[in-house]
Amino acid sequence: MLNEILKSVRTKLETNFNLSEVEMAKMIVAISDAHIEHSMFSLDSIFDSFVDIVQDQMLASTIYREVF
Repeated sequence: MLNEILKSVRTKLETNFNLSEVEMAKMIVAISDAHIEHSMFSLDSIFDSFVDIVQDQMLASTIYREVF
């Protein structure tokens, strides 16, 4: 199930946002880490990671809404 979610996220990021491969990879790792660490998705943790990765809260918020 996690693999399908990560594939979907990757597709949405590639299709809808102009992110570097590194930024996309970091976002996917953040989602995976949040899932593993909490045995479910910790959405606050994922959002915080997105903000750290793109260094723009508005962009992170847009990406977050698109992905989740």
